[in-house]
Amino acid sequence: HIYGKLNPTPAQRLESWRNYCALFDFFLAASPEAMPINLPLQWLWDISDEFIYQFQVFSQFRAKLRVNPRSDIDCLKHAPETWSAQEVLRYLRRLVEKGAAAAQPGDPEPSAFHQTLGSFAVIGLSRVHVLLADYTSALRVLGPVDLQPQPFRALAEGDDFGFGELVHVTMTMELLRDRACSSGTAASPPESRARNSPPGRGRL
Repeated sequence: HIYGKLNPTPAQRLESWRNYCALFDFFLAASPEAMPINLPLQWLWDISDEFIYQFQVFSQFRAKLRVNPRSDIDCLKHAPETWSAQEVLRYLRRLVEKGAAAAQPGDPEPSAFHQTLGSFAVIGLSRVHVLLADYTSALRVLGPVDLQPQPFRALAEGDDFGFGELVHVTMTMELLRDRACSSGTAASPPESRARNSPPGRGRL
C-alpha cells in the first residue's frame, strides 16, 4: 500500500482523491433496488476508514507545502477541492443521507449496502470533526448511532472496532472538556496528537 510504505507524490494524492470521488459517486447513484455489487462488511469499513486517513495525511502534507518543491504546489493549485474538508464532509453527509431510513411512507427504503455504508459514514463524520477541532459536532453526529446492532457487532467480533470507537468518543469528550475548562488556551490539535501516537498509522 503506497500510503503505508511510501511517500505519495502530489499526483498520486490527487489521483487517489479522484478514485474515491468516482467510487462514492457510483455508490450514491445506485438505486436501492438495483445495487449492482455487495461488498463484505470489512471492505466497506476499510473504504470509509481509509478515506478519513488519507484526508488526515493530506491535511498534514498541505500544511507543509511552503517547504515543498514548487512543482508540488503547482500540481495541486488547479484542483483546490482535492481532499478539502468541505468536500470530504459533503461526501460523508451524502452517504449518511443515502443510507437513512425513508423519510415518508411509500418512499423506497435504502438497501442494506447503503445502510451499512451510511452507518460507517456517520463514524467518519465524527472523526473528521475531531480533526477539525470541532468536538461538539463530533459528538452530535454520533447521537443516533447504536454500536450494538449489525453491522457494528459483526465488525467488533473480528476486529478492535468497538474498542477503537470507544477510545475515539472518550478522547473527543476529553478534548471538549479541556476546551471548556481552559482559560483561553485551546486543546492541542488532533493532528499533533496523532503524530505523537505509538508507532503505526496514527489514525483518529
